[in-house]
Amino acid sequence: MPHPIGKSGESRLDEKAAIYFEKQALSLEVNGTKYNLSIEPRVTVTLLDLLRDQLSFTGTKKGH
Repeated sequence: MPHPIGKSGESRLDEKAAIYFEKQALSLEVNGTKYNLSIEPRVTVTLLDLLRDQLSFTGTKKGH
């Protein structure tokens, strides 16, 4: 019989639970509007990704 810790790892319970405990608060102001977000620090996110994906500013483009 598998050890309970091994079993939890197999079912990815630890990763699912981490979502609720590891988020960090982030406040930023864009064009005069303040936004309060909760982001997971394990994920590398650029400011561009944050603006486009979490705040739906799809007009934000990456410059070359």
